[in-house]
Parts: sequence; structure tokens; C-alpha cells
Amino acid sequence: MSDTTPAPVPAGWYPDPAGGPGRRWWNGTAWTEQVEQPYSAGYAPPVLGAPAGTAPYTPWIWILALLPLTSLLSFFLLDVEAIVAQSLASDPSDPFAIPAPTSGELLTNGLGFAAWVLGILFAFLDWRELKKRRVDKPFHFAWSILLSLVYVIGRSVVVKRRIGTGLAPLWTAVAVTVLNIVVVLGVTIQLTAAVLSELPALAP
Repeated sequence: MSDTTPAPVPAGWYPDPAGGPGRRWWNGTAWTEQVEQPYSAGYAPPVLGAPAGTAPYTPWIWILALLPLTSLLSFFLLDVEAIVAQSLASDPSDPFAIPAPTSGELLTNGLGFAAWVLGILFAFLDWRELKKRRVDKPFHFAWSILLSLVYVIGRSVVVKRRIGTGLAPLWTAVAVTVLNIVVVLGVTIQLTAAVLSELPALAP
């Protein structure tokens, strides 16, 4: 008479007898509580965002967007006549001679440096406020070290993705920058015209 006793099932992972999607561990004598879930290739990382109703703007971002206006102020403080006179009085035989800066030029440089430092400060305050409002991974304020406009653009794009709105400071900053370029061109043309108008008087 033959032995009909079934061979024991070796321990291992087998389809879950309870009908679950994973595999359950068989220890050789009984099912355990260990379940192996199947790998899902369709896993998607969590979507970054912000709480519903989060305000996209802070006072600091508006100050940053308008900060380039300080450059316009410095251009209006330039003494065009003094710059022209200094240019005409320079010694053409000494190409390495560096004329002393006028008071207007010193003031312009000072305002530019102050605007750069304040831009970093305001960017930090804006970034900190966005963190308080629980905006996920806001654009880092350190980018303002390069230029405050870089922070305004990056911050506006990131806030738009997190909240759904927030591009107004970007367009404001772009408009102010374009205005600055127009003013710089105007001042350059004015200086060039002033120098050229004085050249005939120097002819023998």
C-alpha cells in the first residue's frame, strides 16, 4: 500500500489566500501576518501646494518689485554738466588717467549698493512669510544675491504653481526694469550730445 501523505509545502512567499493583491509568507506550517505588497510603477510624488485661500502677495514682494525705481532716482541726481566738463578736461595723452568721481556718481553708486543689500533683506522677509503661510518649498531668497529681479521672477513662478496666482509682481518688476533701460538710454544720449556740442569750441 502506497503512502498518500502530501509533501509539506516549503516556506516562502505565495499568493495571499485571503485574496489580497500582495503575497503572504508561509512559514512551512501556517500563514503569517507578513504581507508583501506589489511594487507600483505608477507611483507619483506628492503634489506641492499651499493651504486653500493662501494669499500670494506680501508687502515685501511689492517693495522688491518697485526697488529698481531707486536707480531712476540716482539718474536724475546725476550732474550732467560736471560729467561733461570732467570728460573734456581729461588729459588725452594719459590713457590710464582715472578722473575723480563726481558727487552724483558717488551717490549713484551708494544708492545701487544700498538697493542690493535691501533687496536681499526684503527677499528673506518675503521667503520667511511664505514659509509661515505653509507654502511648500518657496523660491529661496538666496537668489536675490545675484539680482532682486531674479528672486522676483523665480518667486512669482513658484507661487503661481503652488497657489494658482501670483504673477503680478513679476510683470511689475519687468515694467520697472524696462523703464530703467529707457532712462539709461536717455541719459546716455544726453551725455553724448552734451560732449559733442562742446567739441567745436575746442577746435583752434
